[in-house]
Amino acid sequence: MSSASSAVLPLLSGLALAIARRRSYGNTHPMVVQADEALSEVFVRHIEAHASLTLAVANRDLLVNGEVMSGNTAVVRDLAARLHGMGIGAIRVERGLTLGALSALVALLARRQTEVDDAAPFPDLQGIVIGRIDFEQLGLADEATLRAEGEQLWHTLATRTLEGLSPRSEAAALPAAAVGDVPSGSHDPLAASATSGLTLADALAIAASDPRAAWAAFAALSDLANRIATAPRTLRDTVGAQLDALFAGVDDEALSALLASASDNAVARFLSALVEILPAPAVIRWLNLSAQTSGRELSPHMLRIITKMTAHRSSRSRDAADHAVRETVLELIQGWEVIEPNPMEHHQLLDTLAHWSANDLHPTSDGQTVQLDPISHEAVRLVQMACEIDVVSHDTVPAVRHLADHGLGPQVLAWAELAASQATRDRLRGLTVTPQAIAKALLGTPFDAAEAKQLLDGLPDESAPLLIEPLERCESRTGRRLIYDRLQRAGPAIVPMLHQRLTQPAPWYLVRNLLGLLRDVCVDLAPAALATEAPPGPLLLFQTHEQPPVRREAVRVLVLYPDVRPAALRRALDDANAEVRLAAIEVMLALGEAIPQREVVSRLLAIADQEPIDLTTREKAVRAAARSRHAEVREWLVEHATRRGLLKSRRLAPVTPLVRTALLQLALHFGEHGEVAPILVLARQAGVLSGSSSASAAAVAR
Repeated sequence: MSSASSAVLPLLSGLALAIARRRSYGNTHPMVVQADEALSEVFVRHIEAHASLTLAVANRDLLVNGEVMSGNTAVVRDLAARLHGMGIGAIRVERGLTLGALSALVALLARRQTEVDDAAPFPDLQGIVIGRIDFEQLGLADEATLRAEGEQLWHTLATRTLEGLSPRSEAAALPAAAVGDVPSGSHDPLAASATSGLTLADALAIAASDPRAAWAAFAALSDLANRIATAPRTLRDTVGAQLDALFAGVDDEALSALLASASDNAVARFLSALVEILPAPAVIRWLNLSAQTSGRELSPHMLRIITKMTAHRSSRSRDAADHAVRETVLELIQGWEVIEPNPMEHHQLLDTLAHWSANDLHPTSDGQTVQLDPISHEAVRLVQMACEIDVVSHDTVPAVRHLADHGLGPQVLAWAELAASQATRDRLRGLTVTPQAIAKALLGTPFDAAEAKQLLDGLPDESAPLLIEPLERCESRTGRRLIYDRLQRAGPAIVPMLHQRLTQPAPWYLVRNLLGLLRDVCVDLAPAALATEAPPGPLLLFQTHEQPPVRREAVRVLVLYPDVRPAALRRALDDANAEVRLAAIEVMLALGEAIPQREVVSRLLAIADQEPIDLTTREKAVRAAARSRHAEVREWLVEHATRRGLLKSRRLAPVTPLVRTALLQLALHFGEHGEVAPILVLARQAGVLSGSSSASAAAVAR
């Protein structure tokens, strides 16, 4: 990694931390705000020194200002994968960046994949430019760029089609200038020239009558399809609709002639690309044309099933239906055919196609498809029938539970999403979530993160208590994180359950996680309601726990109770463990309010006085103590920031980081005091403080 890349790695780490906190806490949580503010400071310093910063992704590699970053760090790998998954090709940060714009960017990057809408435009943020992944090259590809790329592809298609026509055909009369008017992102796909009256659809039909011209037209169409198939979904949908309109003007005989001009492999590649581009209903036409052209025989029952899947797109998830149609047709294109099928084979084929998605039954770890026993196979039929008719019968209940207990819960949840009514979806989800199903998904080896997430996403909030045991026993760190996040999403409703479990014996690591959960779900709860739902008395005992991580989480929870906050802070500041003391100081800063108790303030100043303690902790202790505005703190700051000269006059002490912090806090909290004002004048003259107002000092202090 170059020195430039190494210099920007701390910035990427700060961005990763801000994203992680945004995913773990609410948008207004103090820790989220703190992470955004810290990241803003780093970005502003970098931009002041380098004018701008560009993060880009190409082939899942992360580029910083055009230079590939090493992928050996989790931060780089995760950020590259996150940008790629969201369709973001590049982010450029420029001068004029605001904290609000940066927070909006962090919120955008913190979305889960299920929340990403490829069709939604990126927000307009001050000092930040966001570009999509360009399907052909890396860059900040905005919508205008994508339209220009689409127009160029149409121009190439028209040029190659017209060049392939015989000079004797009527297309020879088409003016050369007409090529520039062929379909584009903003033009009629069927119009080629108002002068000649010849459309692109006419040109394709004429080309079909000449083998040489037909092959040229097919090659041009194939190139366009192959390039668009890898474009962003929005561009694929746009060009797909235009192609569909174009093909509507060409009869089946002409299209079959175009297919017949190419080899079987070329046709298969072309159709595979069309499957990714054309609207799902249009795919059926091309499947039939391919079968007729190649002499293959397709089952009419199979075509009826695929057509039915297409017809139901409006009543179910359109994306899921489109996905099912595309995958089914793609499998057929890639070599499947039926020639005089015997009844048994045909019956098995129809059973397979009865599944709504090729991903309904996931492969096993060795890549083989799950083999269902007769009972499970019949259970699948009952569940799918319940979704189809939107009724959960008495027979459906044991069928769902059987599949869930045998490790097929995630598939049942996926089917449930296709049911017509919310009542049926909720009923199927509730039946799917059994203790045995949860144990299989969350405690299995090897751990399947995708399966676990699918099960957890479908878990009703009232079933959250079932996750406590998996949170304790799950050996996968990813699994524990998924369980934790799902419990956190349940919100304050699980507070009594968490409090009750904390009063029972538990391993220290489970206690740590439960305390963290209690803090996260209670942070916005009113103190009176919190004290009622989770009395603080039993929680105070955790401040004497033998494990420092438990004591650290305990103080983070106890500060939410105003009545016990001073005592909890005193115990934490007296703790022998540095991390526990730092946690107490950080929660005081995150609260954003003064701590009036002198006992707490005295302990903060005592920590700030101890040179063996790391400088970051000492500076934070000074900042937390200064918020109290106690005279004791003012005197400490004055003594630390100055030295007495002749006639008891004061001069600045040598400017160390801690002295600078002391001066900033004097300016922020005590600037109007008569003893402090002359000191601040000296500090400004020495260049330690800039400006003359307490507001400017506050900006520097943050």
